[in-house]
Amino acid sequence: MTPKIAAEVARLPDMTVNDLIERYEQVHREECRSRNKQYLIRRIAWKLQANDEGGLSPETIGKAEGLAADAQTRVTAPRDIRNVLVTTNPPNAFVDWDPRLPPPGQMSQQ
Repeated sequence: MTPKIAAEVARLPDMTVNDLIERYEQVHREECRSRNKQYLIRRIAWKLQANDEGGLSPETIGKAEGLAADAQTRVTAPRDIRNVLVTTNPPNAFVDWDPRLPPPGQMSQQ
């Protein structure tokens, strides 16, 4: 990281949230939807460093996009947790359980 970028990143924690939002929008060229100071500091610092050092390679971006396309993850939290609990199966607590062992909570008979 260049000294100029390091100095700018070091100044971020001293900025107000409104100043961070303004800087975020300058660096990312998109509207900021967060007012979480720590999140803004991290995102701005990452983007400044990525701009300075060249960011991710096209191969890495392609691999990440391929992994994301196959992932079964949520980007945002569900709006109503009750619907999620009703429609999904609870995780199986005994996925890695060895059938030769007694289930948890039971004493083995000798």
